[in-house]
Amino acid sequence: MFYRATLLFLLTVSLLLAHTTRTQAAGMICLPPDDMATALRTTGHQAPLAHALLADGTLMTLFVAAKGGWTITLRAPGRLACIVAGGTAMTLLHRDGLTPDTAT
Repeated sequence: MFYRATLLFLLTVSLLLAHTTRTQAAGMICLPPDDMATALRTTGHQAPLAHALLADGTLMTLFVAAKGGWTITLRAPGRLACIVAGGTAMTLLHRDGLTPDTAT
C-alpha cells in the first residue's frame, strides 16, 4: 500500500514538474548534485528519501527531514540539480523503516 501511494505521489509530482526539465526558470536554486545534498543536509537537516527517473532521463529526488521539511530537486543528465518545490509539512502515510538515514 505504501509503495503504491509513494509511486502515485512521485508520478503526480513528476508530471506536474516535467516542463521544468526542459527550461531552467530564472531564479531557481541550482547546484552540483553533491553540493545540493550537502546544502540540504546542513541547512534543512534533509536527506534523500526517494528517487524517480522521468522519461527524458531527468532524476527527481525527494529530500525530507524528520520534522517534516521537504524539498524536490530535478537533475537532467549532465546538468545541475535544481530545487523545484519545497515545504514544511510532509507526513508519510506509512513509515516502516523508510525514514531518511541522516535526518535529525
